[in-house]
Amino acid sequence: MSDAKGDDFSLVEHLNGVPFAAALYVVAELVGFTPSEPVWTRKARDRAPDLTIMERWRVRRKPWPGSATWRYLHDTRHVPEGVIRKAIAANVLREGPKGSMWAGHTHLPACRNAREPGDCHGSR
Repeated sequence: MSDAKGDDFSLVEHLNGVPFAAALYVVAELVGFTPSEPVWTRKARDRAPDLTIMERWRVRRKPWPGSATWRYLHDTRHVPEGVIRKAIAANVLREGPKGSMWAGHTHLPACRNAREPGDCHGSR
């Protein structure tokens, strides 16, 4: 009757003093389920990616008014249009795949005029 509420797994964790992973096996045994290894596992890549990070950055489009990145920044996050335009002009913003946003990071004052996000690597 306390405020400490939870599911069956939390109860088993509490009563048996075991972590969640162990509680899974206890509950499985209670209901007659026998856990097994996954039937399929993803094979590791045999090759390196086709493009480097900088090449992938270069082929991504810059955001434009109405694009997924623009709408996210302006409409959802309420970033002023001027700030978005400055980020685009500074070459630190890209449209990612499937409506995602890519933001390049520069942390040195010397990097403010960099043409590519990777132009500055702390060399100063």
